[in-house]
Amino acid sequence: MKKSVFFLFFLFSIVNSSHAEILDIGSSVKIQIPETLAYIKYKNKIKENMKSVEFTREEIKHHIFLFNQQGFDLNEYEYLISSKKGIEWKKRENTPQGKEINTNEMQGLSETLCSKEITDKSFYNCVLRETYKRNNFVRKFVVILGNNISDKIKKLNDLSDSDIAVLTENEIKNVKKIHGKKIKFVSKNKLLKETGIRNIKILSDGRFYIESMSTIERLGMKETQITWTIPMGNRTFTIRGDCFNEYCMYMEETMAQIIEPTFFMSIRNDAYDFTKKEEVLNLLGRVKNGYRIYKMAKLLIFLL
Repeated sequence: MKKSVFFLFFLFSIVNSSHAEILDIGSSVKIQIPETLAYIKYKNKIKENMKSVEFTREEIKHHIFLFNQQGFDLNEYEYLISSKKGIEWKKRENTPQGKEINTNEMQGLSETLCSKEITDKSFYNCVLRETYKRNNFVRKFVVILGNNISDKIKKLNDLSDSDIAVLTENEIKNVKKIHGKKIKFVSKNKLLKETGIRNIKILSDGRFYIESMSTIERLGMKETQITWTIPMGNRTFTIRGDCFNEYCMYMEETMAQIIEPTFFMSIRNDAYDFTKKEEVLNLLGRVKNGYRIYKMAKLLIFLL
């Protein structure tokens, strides 16, 4: 009974967006902040994040190149969305007094809950997890819109029907061999590891996006990461959700609610599974211009 009540309450909180705050993040792309959540807007921290896990100069250069290809110049604003308590905790990092409060809190947790950890890795993991749990920062979302046109998306959008029609299965398979849909990355110092899978999701009205599902291990701490990459005109629009495995329920529903003003979808019923032959055949038969969408989507997953 308790589970049923919780489910109904949570479902109501997801679908009731009448009091959500609407934000215009540029180029008429809008997101909404659910009433129970809060956000911080800040400059892109990709470079900072790469340095925090001690990427080599070559790794940083390579990843910047990949971001640039997608239309990110690394001067974009990011929107970090989490619980109100979690956002207040993050905001404290912006002042010396707030940093001192956060540091003292972590020190206390390290002494009371993590003192029995043997290795530096397990100790760090324990302190960070307990800090996140204490501040209800166990579920968070990041939204970003590329400042520049993505040359690859533009090239894809410019393809004519005849261009798409002559693409052969062998050509697409060759691209697949080079890029693949599995995600596997380990930094040279092994401080960052990512494993997962990347798939196309095609909606019943012909729109499509890329969904990446990964396990991220950063400095010994594991999180589940869900990323949606959405072609928005010729630009790249992404939303990413991070959570500890035990807190990942309904992540996709919340992500869908956040981007609903710009990219509405029904998580449970609206998408064709690109990996299942029967659903691809349904797409080709039911969706207007289904063949073109299928071919474009198939290319897009490898281009990005």
